[in-house]
Amino acid sequence: MRGQNNYYLVDVKDKHHNAFYDKHLSPESYDFIEVSKITRYNVDDFGKHVHEITSNSYIVRHICNNSAELSSFESIPLPDLSDDNSACELLDSLQEIYHRRQSNRHYSPEGITFDELSKVLQGGCFILDPAKRKDDDKPIMRGMPARRNIGSGGGLYPIELFLISSNTVGLENGVYHYNQEQVTLDRLMPRGGFRDNNVKEIVQEIFFSLSRADMDFVNVSGIIILAGCLNRTAYKYQDRGLRFALIDAGAITQNLYLTCAAMDLGCCACGGYYDDELNEVLGLDGADETVLNVVLVGKKDIR
Repeated sequence: MRGQNNYYLVDVKDKHHNAFYDKHLSPESYDFIEVSKITRYNVDDFGKHVHEITSNSYIVRHICNNSAELSSFESIPLPDLSDDNSACELLDSLQEIYHRRQSNRHYSPEGITFDELSKVLQGGCFILDPAKRKDDDKPIMRGMPARRNIGSGGGLYPIELFLISSNTVGLENGVYHYNQEQVTLDRLMPRGGFRDNNVKEIVQEIFFSLSRADMDFVNVSGIIILAGCLNRTAYKYQDRGLRFALIDAGAITQNLYLTCAAMDLGCCACGGYYDDELNEVLGLDGADETVLNVVLVGKKDIR
């Protein structure tokens, strides 16, 4: 994504502009990024470990209940939201969507439409008002990024969204970048030796399931990829910026889930991919620019 982020440093001295492209994370942060990747060398050990956990009913039953031991002396029950007759309609609508939210791993061969996919992408992250901040009559500072539908540390928005379209009605199969500024899908030429017209090959080579019944990569309409441009936050916040980027990725993932729930579409976050190979396809360097999460989207399989 080099060359696309200059608007964050408008009217800054050249030395600061050039410093933006330097590395601003510590070796320890880069180590975390590296050791958390899945490669063809560690995927078997990773799969065995996950299988050991998921196949043990005792662990599955109790793992979520493991929490910090706190010395509290009083518990105060909170009123149920559904008991509040004064709750606003918007809150009621949110509650309904929250209850619909779920992970759907299997999809109908009938792909979603381009219009539906567009709504999902924009629901994940979009610019609210390019001219003004909410409840503020003053225009935003020239050169600063506009407010979006997620909170972001320092208003830096380090997450870029990419799309691998493999079964979308009205959109050619291919690799795309979601341009949030222009509200467009910009088609990319995939790297890593893959052909532009063979998306199925990319999916088969780079994505995997720990079991055949786990993820439906055959019928999925689109694979949304959340990549972090970490220097956007690290330039200002150094190592702590890595935390902020991960929080942003989580917020966008939740938005994608809720948008799909509202539209009755299926989606599921996916950790089964070879990080460096996917980074290469997208033209990311794998360190300061790296994939942080993947979300599959398609029509629910109701069979």
